[in-house]
Amino acid sequence: MSDKQQDEYISDQEEYDLDGKILKPLIVKSDIPKEMRKRGIQLAFEAMNKFSVERDISDYIKTAFDKEFLLVWQCVVGN
Repeated sequence: MSDKQQDEYISDQEEYDLDGKILKPLIVKSDIPKEMRKRGIQLAFEAMNKFSVERDISDYIKTAFDKEFLLVWQCVVGN
């Protein structure tokens, strides 16, 4: 992996519990401030605990970002 590619991977140091599974998020690329990124991770795990449909998860995250950080956000969830 080149230095440039390696720099794009951001590993959050926090662990999150999702239905008894401990998960550590891996962000492939991010251009938002660290605190905003951390909030996005928290919202993603909240949404995954509440919903099983990817569309519902992305709507939950997008709605929260629209309210908390203003402007209009896009959110894509999938595997």
